[in-house]
Amino acid sequence: MADEPLMTGNEFLRRYGGEPGFDLVKGRVVTLPMTGGRHGEVGGNVVAALRPVIKGNRLGRLGCNHVWIRTRTAPDSIRGADIVFVSYATLPADVPTPIGELTPPVDLVVEVLQTPDE
Repeated sequence: MADEPLMTGNEFLRRYGGEPGFDLVKGRVVTLPMTGGRHGEVGGNVVAALRPVIKGNRLGRLGCNHVWIRTRTAPDSIRGADIVFVSYATLPADVPTPIGELTPPVDLVVEVLQTPDE
């Protein structure tokens, strides 16, 4: 495996972009475990708390459910975030949200950690 060439972010998105459960870390594909009920509940609670503040004050966009974020280049890393916030100062309201990965800066990333027994 060490002799395999590193995968670029674009290659990763072409191959795995429609499939949950994979991240690209320093050019290597990493398989992620399925999340459990508590993970979903915690993530949902965070979104429920943030959404009224963000939308009510027209602060920006809130995304969830493994949002692809390019966190590094050369070698590339693309991680799936549980929850992201991108302010309108970062990505103006009149600019459409990208269909593919978000490229930093993002204003907030929330990652829900789960215990091994979940």
